[in-house]
Amino acid sequence: LQQQQQQQTVMAETDDNSRSITSTSQIGKEADGDRRVSASVSDLVDTLGFGMYQVQVFILSAGFIVAEGSELQMASGLTNAISLEFGITTHVGRSLLMTCTFCGFAVGTIVSGPIGDLLGRRAPMAIGYVGVLCTAFVTFFAWSVLSIYMLRFVLGFFGGIGIPVALITISEVSPMTLRGVSTAALGGAYCFGDIWAALGLWVVMPDLQNGPWRRLLAWAAVPATSLLIFGLLSPVAKYDTPYWLASQHRDDDVESVLRLIAQLNGKPCPTAFPKSNPVLKSAKRHAEFWKAMPVMLQWPTSLYSVLLCLLFFGKDFGYYGMGVFWPLAWAEVAGVGSLWPAQELFLTAIFGIPGIAVAMYMMYKVDRRPAIAIGGGVCAGAALLITRLDYGDERGLIGVLMFKLFFPTWQMVTMLLPSEIFPTTIRSWAYGLVAVFGRFATILAPTVVEGSHAGFLGFCASLGLISAMCAMLLPETKDRPLK
Repeated sequence: LQQQQQQQTVMAETDDNSRSITSTSQIGKEADGDRRVSASVSDLVDTLGFGMYQVQVFILSAGFIVAEGSELQMASGLTNAISLEFGITTHVGRSLLMTCTFCGFAVGTIVSGPIGDLLGRRAPMAIGYVGVLCTAFVTFFAWSVLSIYMLRFVLGFFGGIGIPVALITISEVSPMTLRGVSTAALGGAYCFGDIWAALGLWVVMPDLQNGPWRRLLAWAAVPATSLLIFGLLSPVAKYDTPYWLASQHRDDDVESVLRLIAQLNGKPCPTAFPKSNPVLKSAKRHAEFWKAMPVMLQWPTSLYSVLLCLLFFGKDFGYYGMGVFWPLAWAEVAGVGSLWPAQELFLTAIFGIPGIAVAMYMMYKVDRRPAIAIGGGVCAGAALLITRLDYGDERGLIGVLMFKLFFPTWQMVTMLLPSEIFPTTIRSWAYGLVAVFGRFATILAPTVVEGSHAGFLGFCASLGLISAMCAMLLPETKDRPLK
């Protein structure tokens, strides 16, 4: 009798507890469903391997980064020419040419979050491709200083809207062991964009001041135009990523895209495909701000979010700040006065290619945390060495080479981590929220460079060391399935 009474008491308490946490239980079931679906998709993506499907997705995603790099390098190189034509003589007025672009990047990065989670990974990239091309066309006919500032902002907006989902897309279609290498290879797109813009400047306006600068806007838009056409013809653009489709419980589309991957990669078609939980299949699956924020504020995700914000701030301050700094630094180096400014930009862009190979090796062989620590630490020392350029000391070029070799590792590991840390249903939202802090750095960097070379390089070195320390507090995500 005592045992029966105890069992009845336990059952009553269990019933009360289940009623009191109904909403929490539902959330748990939903998350478990996501994990089961993601695990199945992860296994199939790994089984189907890396092939022509991933190559075509890589080209489409890299194209957006090429467009950003090309437009930014061109915008930086045309600052003098635009200032001369429109009579921009003040320090603030010249700085606004780049600041407006970076402000547009910040807004576009935020907007990419809800679009990427609600409509899929393809939508932001399609909007960005079309927007960049239309803005470049309108800028060709710019009529006033105000119109230039406005169009620079719009260009930045459409450039920023596609970058987060481009990185997410690569991570969601690559096999687990090659996710790091695929993302590191995207760094080559930044280099190619810089080289393309520098080559155009070299041919058309080598002194970066006198020449038909409007034609160079069309030159910078060629990569985006070519890759938009490629996207319209490629079969991989028909479906979204298998992870996003599975999170939306679109079982038929998941099966179709996995069949397409098998066909393009020359692999046997899977015989079994992931199926969604019937109870969850009719649930509202897209993530709004109110759903993304509670997840990001939970411990330890809140700590990871803060650390990622710092990593993105440091990475973007170094990348975009150095983009403004290189032309000024070359002018201080004795013995290279015979080079045109555009040639200096071209050489600087070429120096970045070996760094991509270093990043690919590091991200394949080394865990994520030590990779960032090595990249950030070496770049910190390189930034201090570059200060010698202000004194005409050619040894500062060693710092340039060191920075170019190891910055891509710091950069590309940082850009991969949000995809590996945040779950699929809020991945785009969360990526946008942490990446926007990097955009704030892009707004600050040109002003700091113009104000003091030594101050900029010192701040860059400090951020490299801070990034190295932040990396040690993050979870290790190399060769782990996506959530």
